[in-house]
Amino acid sequence: MTTLDSWLIELADIDNDLALLTALFDWLRPDDASQVAAVQAKVQQLTTALAAQPALAAQIRGRVRALLVNLRFLPLYSGTGILPRRNFASELWHRIYNYILPKPSIIFSAKNLLQAIFHQRTDYLWVNGLPDESWLQLYHLLVAEAGDRSVEIHLWGEILYALEMLSIWLAAEEMDEELLRLDPSIAEFDSSFIAQEREISGVVAALRGHLHGDGPLSRDADAAHARVMLQQCADQLKRFGQFALNKGSDLNLTYLLERLEQTLARIQSLLDIVTAEDSATLCQRGLALFRQLVAQQRAERSVKSLIRQTSYLFAKSITNHASRTGEHYVTENSREYLTMLKHGLGGGVFIAIMALIKIWITSLGLSMGWTTLWVSLNYGLGFVIIHLFHFTVATKQPAMTASYIAEQLEHARHGMADSSDLAHLLVQVWRSQFAAILGNVAAALPVALLLGFAFDGLTGNGVMSTGKAASLMQEQNAFSSLALFYAAIAGLWLFVSGLVAGYYDNRALYRDLPARLRQHPLLQRLMSQPMRDRFATYIGEHYGALHGNFFFGVMLGVTAYVGYLLNLPLDIRHVAFSVSNVGFSSTVLFPQLWVFVEFILFALLIGVVNLTVSFWLALNVALRARRIRMGSARALADAFWQEVRQRPRDLFLPPD
Repeated sequence: MTTLDSWLIELADIDNDLALLTALFDWLRPDDASQVAAVQAKVQQLTTALAAQPALAAQIRGRVRALLVNLRFLPLYSGTGILPRRNFASELWHRIYNYILPKPSIIFSAKNLLQAIFHQRTDYLWVNGLPDESWLQLYHLLVAEAGDRSVEIHLWGEILYALEMLSIWLAAEEMDEELLRLDPSIAEFDSSFIAQEREISGVVAALRGHLHGDGPLSRDADAAHARVMLQQCADQLKRFGQFALNKGSDLNLTYLLERLEQTLARIQSLLDIVTAEDSATLCQRGLALFRQLVAQQRAERSVKSLIRQTSYLFAKSITNHASRTGEHYVTENSREYLTMLKHGLGGGVFIAIMALIKIWITSLGLSMGWTTLWVSLNYGLGFVIIHLFHFTVATKQPAMTASYIAEQLEHARHGMADSSDLAHLLVQVWRSQFAAILGNVAAALPVALLLGFAFDGLTGNGVMSTGKAASLMQEQNAFSSLALFYAAIAGLWLFVSGLVAGYYDNRALYRDLPARLRQHPLLQRLMSQPMRDRFATYIGEHYGALHGNFFFGVMLGVTAYVGYLLNLPLDIRHVAFSVSNVGFSSTVLFPQLWVFVEFILFALLIGVVNLTVSFWLALNVALRARRIRMGSARALADAFWQEVRQRPRDLFLPPD
């Protein structure tokens, strides 16, 4: 007797049916989840061993069949891979509690069976890799019984029941008040959600009538009508998404739309199974769903997975609004390019003034806390004023343009961004960024020099002491200081401010802020109707940008204070402020020309880091929010180089 034969005898002696099946799959599981060949070999060994012991095979098969015939599959089909109906906070606490104090398994639930058998984090790898032939071999070995259709009938009955229940749930979700807010017309006529439930119910009833017959299951022709209704439901969900762009959404609505998409996809998967044309197609579709459930069942218990998915949904709910702003930051012709340059020049003037105010604040000898407060207000209110005058801070653009790029690539084939298309868009964005930075720098530097010399001429003293000027100049040195690291921190805050802007734009739409302002009792007493309309319209259109600019300024201001509290080297460097600081320092130090040029180049290098960090972070979030993969960096670099080599002028100047 071989070792395997002995182990099979011990396996058959296990009292608990679930423990028996779990032990069997523990034996099948490879040490390395990527080694599928090892599992195939074990399946073949098991087949040979049980073929030699038919009585033992029948005993094990009977135990497995007894377990399966009593399982309920609805929780598996309706819960695994579909967002829960709890909100984020409730679901997070639910998962943490279950992790600390796991709930007892429900032995008659197929969901618990799947979790018990495939309990390793990497199980989905070998489950997905094992070919259909091996899974069918296991099914015939452990489940199939000639002349006894009880398990088959039970499995089909559970699929049909789950299909019908999911269809009912999908129809019921349509009456959610959030969906009615987006599209009130769905309550006025027989919608596709209601129609699909009737069609699915008819298909299920027809198929149930053949479960106990001797012939093959009927493939009811009315399934074609059900598919049409399901496609109409998918189209309606897309419309809900478009309406959400215009009327706003919160995380709960984004959750709801995502859950509806997942429910619809599960209905389509189950319908495909029960209407398969032949046995081969049936097996292929059934195994595809099985593999999907194994991969998803692990994630639905994971706190990390919930946070990751919620982050994706949050990004999805706000990046669309950023993209609508981003299209204004991409120049395609000479007129748009000159407009961007002009707006950058205006922003540079204000930034030079803000840099001078900061120098004055830091010279007052205030405590670190008070200095941080006034510096933060200087930055925050300064950026808001720049926006009010319709000027541009160059480094504020990447978070917006990244969302615009992602929107342009939303229909990428197989969810993979085309390197050539992305490279072309990057050239456009680079040109726009160059125009804005050129404007900021071209204005900030001469204004700083003029203000510095004017201050010296009027007061007889420089804008700062010689020691302070030397220190401020060296803080911009890209090689002998942490300037580039601080520039990366500023890039991070630029990225965050873009998210803040998208969030508040979304909130303005969701809460219908303009209408609230137009009807506000106090504003009705203070403003005339036309003035109130203009004010409400402006706030509605710029609500996110105003918040994003102010928060960006505050984050720049408090970074050094956080470093002070934590005793860490934390600060920020921003290209326009760095250029201004070089200008003000030069009016005190009068450096040689080559030193002056060197520090201007250092400031521009700081700008490159600002833009690169903020743009890369924003682009990744925007692409992930649309489930688009970036592709290899090498392919993108090659495509970008091809674009530059063919049209190098387009990097810096608009096309003719």
